Amino acid sequence: MEKFEKLVLCLLIIVISLFNVFAVDNTTLNNTNDSTDLKDSSKNAAVKPMSIIIWSFSASPNSVNLGTLYPDNSENSFPSVTTISITAWGSTDLYVRASGNLISTTNSANNIALSNLQYDGFKNSGLTKRSFTTSDVLVKSWNGFFISDTVPVNYYLRVPSGTEPGTYTVTIYYTAV
Repeated sequence: MEKFEKLVLCLLIIVISLFNVFAVDNTTLNNTNDSTDLKDSSKNAAVKPMSIIIWSFSASPNSVNLGTLYPDNSENSFPSVTTISITAWGSTDLYVRASGNLISTTNSANNIALSNLQYDGFKNSGLTKRSFTTSDVLVKSWNGFFISDTVPVNYYLRVPSGTEPGTYTVTIYYTAV
């Protein structure tokens, strides 16, 4: 029986090693954010060594309408607008970034500075509200063998006085590794 147990253990180690080498289940989600619209779609990305395998990763809903906002320089809050769900095997980190300024869909010369779009949440009471950047920022870490969690994301948008009317968009990326 002892030889059988060693054989099973060796096979398990080989299988785990193969998952680590060949796993490409990590997903980057695009969330398009503007004063009236928020959308996401999936793109594949390679798993980095931190996670052994990410079984599922999603941001929902697929479309969010932030409504009509007035250019009065006041902060508008959108609690739990997006929900990130993850199921992974092994410790995993969640990063967020944006593509750049919010750009008008009718006149690309009109934009809202990215610093006016902020986030917090991720079930992390220690995460202070901060502006999106174009670089990946760590917002949540899960440690353990099996990870299964759903976390809400809160958005805040300030439309500066004098902003031209229209629909403004930006892509928000969520990456799990």
